[in-house]
Amino acid sequence: MFRLVVLISMACCVCLAHAGDAFSLDSRNPNYLVSFADEHRWTVEILSTALGDLSNRHLVMGGATVGAGYYIFDNLAIQSDLTGYGFNEGKVSGEAIGWTLGLRHHLLKLGRGTLFIDVSGGLIEASHEMPYGGTHFNDTFEVGPGVAFPLHSNIYLLGGVRYFHLSNGNRSGPDRNPSANGIQGVFGVMFRF
Repeated sequence: MFRLVVLISMACCVCLAHAGDAFSLDSRNPNYLVSFADEHRWTVEILSTALGDLSNRHLVMGGATVGAGYYIFDNLAIQSDLTGYGFNEGKVSGEAIGWTLGLRHHLLKLGRGTLFIDVSGGLIEASHEMPYGGTHFNDTFEVGPGVAFPLHSNIYLLGGVRYFHLSNGNRSGPDRNPSANGIQGVFGVMFRF
């Protein structure tokens, strides 16, 4: 299932990147992308997150994220995020802190905003086993689309949906490697400088 989601996400990125001119919503401007790599290449963002469990583990998870990014190309940024989570799985509940490193690629211009895709991987340390029967220290993988909408010259409203995967990568053996999968909603603000 995990490999299928990654494969479908990559295929969507390739198709959207090559179909951008045909599907631009701004017919007056043949350049379908807005350049983010001008004099304001750095970003800081503050996001809220909530997870809807797909793995039938009854995992409830929410958090707050602070992140920074740098646009290495016009529409491609390297992102690093630090997230504090609260979680409850029925049998266990607690707090966790996670760090991710990833990429954000703006694919299409949507009026004044842009459609982007985020792909990231990271680490998470929890106060209790997460998921139950697993370990305190796990890996994460996130991928999904989002929209950036300008509120002011260098302030953007961000919203998106991501596939979220959490497991310890079988580091502690198959008996201690339960995974959690879910749909994660993100909402917040990005500042460019």
